[in-house]
Amino acid sequence: MKIIAVLACPYGSVFTYLAAAALKNEGQKRDIELFVETQGNMGTQYRADPSDIKQADLIILTKDKAINDENRFKGKLTLFIHIRDALEQPEEVLHKVVQMLDKNG
Repeated sequence: MKIIAVLACPYGSVFTYLAAAALKNEGQKRDIELFVETQGNMGTQYRADPSDIKQADLIILTKDKAINDENRFKGKLTLFIHIRDALEQPEEVLHKVVQMLDKNG
């Protein structure tokens, strides 16, 4: 299972990086390959390249702030979350990912 998460927070980049770390840690526990792109005050870091996007089973996008170049993910199975969900409940976010993937085969 390969997941790409693109995280952006309107409150500042610290929350973005904390949320990224929380999702990555939970992904490791569940043996989920998780690539995290961050978008914040310092610009985009760790940008997902087209081959990663093509191979991804699902995309996670935060909905608190507009994602730069979101159209790259058009046609991909996508879960929209709040940055707070990734930060405070990463296990629930990844549980939803698994559910969506199971449902969409």
